[in-house]
Amino acid sequence: MSPSSNEPPVLAVGITETWLKSYISDAQISIPGYVTLRADRELKVGGGCLLYINKDVPITKQSSWSDRQTSLVTAFSEQKNLFFACMYRPPDTEEKSYAESLTKLQAEINSVIEENDGRTPEIVIIGDFNLPNIDWETMTFPSQGGREAGPYHQTLEFVNENFITQLVTTPTRGTNILDLVFTNTPEYFANVTTADSKISDHRVVECTMAYNPLDSVVNAKTEDDPFRKVKIHNVDYLPMKTKLCEINWDGLLQICKNGDVYDLEQFKTYVTQIVREIAEETLPGKAEHGKEKRHIQRISESFKRK
Repeated sequence: MSPSSNEPPVLAVGITETWLKSYISDAQISIPGYVTLRADRELKVGGGCLLYINKDVPITKQSSWSDRQTSLVTAFSEQKNLFFACMYRPPDTEEKSYAESLTKLQAEINSVIEENDGRTPEIVIIGDFNLPNIDWETMTFPSQGGREAGPYHQTLEFVNENFITQLVTTPTRGTNILDLVFTNTPEYFANVTTADSKISDHRVVECTMAYNPLDSVVNAKTEDDPFRKVKIHNVDYLPMKTKLCEINWDGLLQICKNGDVYDLEQFKTYVTQIVREIAEETLPGKAEHGKEKRHIQRISESFKRK
């Protein structure tokens, strides 16, 4: 796990179903060069989760929580502006337990943002969620009622609330995608793969970053991202929705047509810039600590419905 000169550094490792108890010390499970953060399920056999985080990522805030079912551990690095979380949700988890774990996770995220002058961190949430029926491309799941539907609704609401994306697209156990990776910066992930494990019936999920978070300067690229300049939590989105509905999206798509072929990359570029413009215009800004507000060439006015 310690990177060689020819290998990229390992930023963090998350493990679920650790089966750890308080009588097993951190020293017994430590890995040189990594900080151990864990949430043990003391009241029941099995369960639990842990995070190993590279010591070059100084942790300034951490938490752990576990009941008889769900386990959660979180960590935040102010220096790197990185928020990690690892969760284990057993297949038979009661809706109340999972809801409480998501509430605690949301509270940790909100606390980090509030203590960080409204600056949203790079969020990475990993774990075994045992939610095989979500189609992550369409963000839907088969219609079902009763207890089974609750965790699916809770998860999708949490995803939408935090503007995060689920990155795992191949099965991690049998034909199901149970082990998930969520982030609010999917563009920073170069690759997400799965591989067979010799010690588990789940496949190992490995994420390769598009940059090295352990560099001394890690967040220069995020400073120029307009989406980082606005608040996204507990704000009124109605003005933004109204502005977005005024855009002639069909007309925008047509100008990206070259003969019989649509240039979807060009369309994506236009859409991204329009959403950025409208977000900056309608959502409250974060504290900029004396920096001048970013100015970008506006194109949204050109594509309003007539």
